[in-house]
Amino acid sequence: MQLKEILDEIIRIGIKYPEYAVGSLIPILPLGVGIYRRKYSTKSSKFILFFIIIFIVSDIPLWVTTALDIHNLTYVYTRTFGIYTCLLLVYFIGTTKKSDKYILFSFLFVMTLGLILQIFGLIKKGQYTWVYGFLLGSVSVWYFVRLINYPKIKDLLTYPFFWFNTGVLFYCFSTLLIYFFFQFSITTEIKTQTYFLFRSILEYLTSVMFVLFAIGFWNLKNNAQINTK
Repeated sequence: MQLKEILDEIIRIGIKYPEYAVGSLIPILPLGVGIYRRKYSTKSSKFILFFIIIFIVSDIPLWVTTALDIHNLTYVYTRTFGIYTCLLLVYFIGTTKKSDKYILFSFLFVMTLGLILQIFGLIKKGQYTWVYGFLLGSVSVWYFVRLINYPKIKDLLTYPFFWFNTGVLFYCFSTLLIYFFFQFSITTEIKTQTYFLFRSILEYLTSVMFVLFAIGFWNLKNNAQINTK
């Protein structure tokens, strides 16, 4: 298949499933805002910007393999692991206590072990992907409590990482709820018919996370002004 034919097929898929196109294009919004506010960047916001770039680049093979009708489940689950891992690594930046780092490393170890077991076929691919979301969601809840009790933050709505953390929190637990509903509340026959609906909902939930990231990047300037007063 020539390049033009691949592009035509990608466009056809995007038109047929617009939610996939939205899920792939929406990261451009926080990327643009992050670049626009780059002079106010912090270490964590720079890493999140880096994560967004990785997300966009790693999304391209999904479109290409789909257009070529190539089996890509291994890549999908590996990419999912990479996404959760990158988001987990963000929390290492603001962590100074050794005990907190040990907890984060233990979570990272469990996630890595899950990926290895899937690659070698010791567990069914995708069966325990929800563990990634649960672990990362737990970290985001823990960090949210820390933010509430942090005396230097007078207004959470102007604190960039509040929005970044909220995006991660929303993404993890909303996708967990959808996953469990799909996995345990629907019969096998209906699962096949509703799989694309399930994927569509996940795409929209991911889009919400990136919108919240964009709000976080936009507040970088406000946060910088507060810190200089």
